Amino acid sequence: MGLFLDLESVKHHGLTTQPLPKPIPVYNIDRMPNKAGIISSMVDLVLQYQNHAERAVFAVTSLGRQDMILRFMWLQEHNSKVNWTKGEVTMSRCSRKCSACTAEDRAEHQTQVQEHAAIRACCTSPLPFANLDLLVSGDWMSGDCPV
Repeated sequence: MGLFLDLESVKHHGLTTQPLPKPIPVYNIDRMPNKAGIISSMVDLVLQYQNHAERAVFAVTSLGRQDMILRFMWLQEHNSKVNWTKGEVTMSRCSRKCSACTAEDRAEHQTQVQEHAAIRACCTSPLPFANLDLLVSGDWMSGDCPV
């Protein structure tokens, strides 16, 4: 996997996690178990920076002060151009396969965003009113229902 997203960032942005088929134990450099515990969930996201976008799966764990960690192999594959003096990173040397998301991935992501927005709106709206008196009186069965 090698791509990591901070648990607090996942919660803050309301991202949907999925369980890993097999949890990943995490050890510090001194071979002691990491205090954050095992990694047991992942997030499937569209990673976008400047004109670069790709679908990526991130392991979710506590990263302390970092929101995200990209593995060395990911950086090597993308071969970003870094201007250390100006503090700029340019994604100008990526392979063609990751220069942009497919239309299908973008559409799926947009659908998920809309579904999440609809669920949030539903949760904040008042609940519908049910007139139980109609059920008790039986008026609704006689065809004399006032509705």
